[in-house]
Order: sequence, then structure tokens, then C-alpha cells
Amino acid sequence: MALTKATNSMIEGAQVNIKDFESLKNGVDWQPAIQAAIDSLDTGDDTTTGGVIYFPRGRYYIKSPIVVDCSNPASLASITLQGEGMHNTVIDCAPGFNTALGNHAIQALDPTYCAFKDFMIIGGNRVEVGLELEGGNKSGLGLTAGSEIFIERVFCQQFTASCFKVHRCFMITMAQCRSKGGVTGFDFSGDYNTSLNVENCYALNTNAAGQGFLIQDVSYSNFTACGADATGRYGYRVRNTAGVSFDSCGAEDAKRSAFLFEANTALDDDSLISGTRCTLNSCFSSNCDLDDSGYGSLRSDLENQNKFSFNIPSGTPVEGNDYTVNGSTYNVYDVKTHPTNGTSVIKTQRTAGTTIPPSSGTLSGTPNLSFTSSADLLSSIDVEINRYNENSVKGSISITNGGVDENHKLSLNSCKLTGSIASTVAVVDPIGVTRVNNLAVTGANTPVVDLSSVFGSVNNYSGILNILASNGVPTSGTLYNSAAYVLLVTRTAGSSTVVEIAKNGLTTGGGANHPSFTWAIDNGTNELEATPVGSASGNFYFYIGQLGTLSATPI
Repeated sequence: MALTKATNSMIEGAQVNIKDFESLKNGVDWQPAIQAAIDSLDTGDDTTTGGVIYFPRGRYYIKSPIVVDCSNPASLASITLQGEGMHNTVIDCAPGFNTALGNHAIQALDPTYCAFKDFMIIGGNRVEVGLELEGGNKSGLGLTAGSEIFIERVFCQQFTASCFKVHRCFMITMAQCRSKGGVTGFDFSGDYNTSLNVENCYALNTNAAGQGFLIQDVSYSNFTACGADATGRYGYRVRNTAGVSFDSCGAEDAKRSAFLFEANTALDDDSLISGTRCTLNSCFSSNCDLDDSGYGSLRSDLENQNKFSFNIPSGTPVEGNDYTVNGSTYNVYDVKTHPTNGTSVIKTQRTAGTTIPPSSGTLSGTPNLSFTSSADLLSSIDVEINRYNENSVKGSISITNGGVDENHKLSLNSCKLTGSIASTVAVVDPIGVTRVNNLAVTGANTPVVDLSSVFGSVNNYSGILNILASNGVPTSGTLYNSAAYVLLVTRTAGSSTVVEIAKNGLTTGGGANHPSFTWAIDNGTNELEATPVGSASGNFYFYIGQLGTLSATPI
């Protein structure tokens, strides 16, 4: 009696062995067979869908991209590509790879509930991207798919752009993956990603202009015990983040910095997140700034690009046109129209002059435009760094910054550094410091901050305020007029008192730009108020340190 050999594809619900599709190979090219195996999976509904494509030990050459297309809106695809280990199952982009069909080895479109495990992808430096996950819609604000994705023990190497690229995705877990080569090892940029859990991943040997990890437009995500070694410029390049933490991550042998934090208004344009806010906990670096270029192990770059917005209630702004007000010229680079009321918001770059636009007025140009409000488009960097350990750095500098603004701060808590701090925005082991920037103080009893107890009470508090007042940004390093005030503040039984313990600097009001004030508390509002002394009148900056049970918050 003749026996028929059963294959996995004959058993309903079994994983699909890629060897069962070997007859569809085109010479050495496995792509037609792999694509046919993926396309054979039932993804028509969200109850019983998808399946496992199993790659036994071996080398699988491909000459065009593999696409895991899960964009059927009725489907939660649940497709898994499963190998036998990152050095046992190898997908290799062969000579003659057709990049016209896509410049990636594997692309997953809207890959909900998908998984990629235990294999290697080799690009041979002839393909841009190794494994690309692309979810959601292409506006960058909708995350309709591309979620709950698991990537484990995948090794991508020898790609010309990014070994891993994740964009428009959420709820991603990536564990024990490795990259080698490329501009970027792990690329989390392009539109918006959120809820990333990246753990124990390792980037190695990026090119001369590269970085191990690029994290941009990412929110509430965590990177744990990751490593970036021998990177072209940076271990981790971080910009436009909110609620992102790096726990026990490290970088060694970076040509520039282990960690770079960046922000500017160009990065903020059309981005869901403005500025860079994140936390480093117990991270490590060794032998960074190998080029000895003065970058240090930690660097922050905040660029004020002289950009301003104007609200235009009527008229037709023209993108590219120049407009003037108060002696300065503004070039329009973006026009947004409200969908219902027809008003416009224009974004401009100041190309001539140094004046700040008024809160309302007329922009002279073609056509003239009345505006009802204006705003300085500033970005921000606020990074907290806890128990950072710098093992060594080339040269004598550990921490640097490029560009300064009032919204630029690095807080260093219990950090071990081997070099000096050449950053004007780094605060070492800070007490609570509240910043009030560019506040107009032209008359008596100008509110500066709200006061309360650290326990939340507005009826009982006491403590010391150490106030640095200046007519310019204190962190800039530029010489400005400054004064210091030490105040003992107490509120009890419904009344408040301020005792001036000491003052120093330009405190007598000898000029309009001298930060000379007396201080009081409004018993009704709990606001600390400043009253100019002598000729003092203008816009000032206040950096307020707090000791005791006192909390000062911006109004």
C-alpha cells in the first residue's frame, strides 16, 4: 500500500513550514516561496486568523522584499515569522536585490499581534532597511494598527540606512535583538511611536555619521539594559520625547557622545510632541568622545531658531512672503487654516531685526495682515539624569551643551563623572528650582510665583526662597544684570510674612534693566509679588530655589 507523506500545510491550524513551498523558489531566490507562504495564511477575520511561518535552520536568499501585509481592516493578523535562532536561520539579501520593489528586506504593514523571532537578516550593504514595521495611517497622528508586536532575538546587519525601523506603531516589545552597521541600528523615528518596551537590545558598529538608537517623536516608553558600542557619533540620539525613560542602558566607544538630547522648533513642526523630556536612571558610558571633539559623554543641543506664530482672524496669508512689524521682518513658512471659522495661524522665521512682536497689531506686507496674538515658538529640553556612571571619556570634558534658551535644563543627581562640566544648563544635585522667564515687571505687586506647602496646603507653609533675578537668560553664559535675594517666608493663621534675610547685586534700582525689587505675599492668592525699586522696569528672569516645606510654582 502506498503511503503519502503528510506536510504541515495539510494539517489545519498547524504552523507553515517554509520548506513546503520550496518548489516556488526562483533559482536561489526564496522570496516567491516565502511570500506565497505568508499569503497562504487566512487573515479574513479577527477570530481565527494568521499563523506561524516556520523557517528551519538554513540560509534563505531573497532578491526582493518580503511583505507581511496585515492592513485588512477586518483582520487582527497575528502572523509570526519563526526561525531556529539568529545564527541558524538566515535571510540574506542576495546580489541583484530589486530595490525598486522596496528598499527593505522585510516590511510589515499594520502588523497587529504579529511576531518576529529567532532569525538573522543580512543586507549585504545593498538594501536600506532590514526589518521595517509600519503601522497606522500616513498622517502620523492615527495609530489604527501596528500594535501589540513582539520582536525577539532578531539580528539585522549590513544595511545602508536602518537595521530596524519602527514608525506609527504602539505597544511594541523588542527583546534581545541586535544590529550591526548602518546609519542607525534601532530607528524609532518617522511620525509617532508610543508604548515601546525595548529591552536588552544591542547596537554595534554604525557608520561614521550614525547612532545606535534614534528615538524621535516617542512617548511613554522604556529602554532597559540596552547597549550601543562603537557607534559613529552617538550611542543614543533623543529628540521630541515625553514620558520616556532609559534604565541601566550603556554606551561605549562612541566617536562623540553616549547620549545626545536635541530640540528645536523645526523638529516640533507638525510633530505630536514638542521638545525633549526624558529620564536616565543608572546608565553608564565608557571611552566616549573618541574624536576628542569636546562633545563629552552627555550633550544637549537646543536651538532657538527665531520662529514666531501669529493668529490672523481675516485675510489670506501667503506662504513664502515677508512681513514686518516693530522693525523686524518675518518670513512665512507655514499657514494653517481653522477648518470651521476660517482664521489662520502662520508660522514665521525672523530674518531681520531683533525685536519681539507685540501681542497684537498689523503685519505689513502683501497683503497687510492684522493679528490678534503672537507667540515665540520655543522648544525645550528637560532631562533628569540619576546615578549616571561615566567610566571614562576622551579628553577632559564630560558634559556639554550647544545653544541655550530659558527652556533648557539637565538635572544631574548623584552622578559619577571623570571630566569637567562645560554645560551652562546642567544643574548638579539640584534643590527644587522654579524658573519664571521673561516676566514683565513694570509696576507694583507683580505676581511672580504661587506659594504653597510641599504637602499641598495653602494655609500653612514656611521656608527659604533663594532668588536669582536677571534681565537675561541666566544659563546663557552672557553677562547680564543680576541680583540675589534670600527670603524667609511664613504663612500661618491666615496671614503671610516675608523677611528679607540678605540681598546682593544690582538691588538699588539704578537703571531700568536692573533687577531691583522688594517682595510681598498676597494673602488672598498666596502669590509672591515683586515691586520695582527706583528705575527698575522691564522684562526679567527669576530662578527660585526652595528650602523647607515651601513650594513655588509658576503662575
